[in-house]
Amino acid sequence: MLDRVTLDGRFVRLEPLEERHREPVRPAAQHPEIFTVTTSALGPLYDPYIDNALHRSASGHEMAFVVWHKAE
Repeated sequence: MLDRVTLDGRFVRLEPLEERHREPVRPAAQHPEIFTVTTSALGPLYDPYIDNALHRSASGHEMAFVVWHKAE
C-alpha cells in the first residue's frame, strides 16, 4: 500500500492528485506535447482521465501526482 505523501523539492512540489486539483490543472492538460508518453487527456478526454487517475490512486497500489512548478 502506498502512502499519500507530498514531495517537496527545490523547483517542484508533487502532491497526490485530489478532486480539488481538477480545475486548476485543466488548462495545463490541454497542451498535446505533454501526452507523448501517456494517454491523452485533451478536451473531452480530460474528465475521464482524471476520474481514472483518482480511482486508481484510491486503490493504494498506484499514485497520481500533480506537479507544481514553484517559480510559477
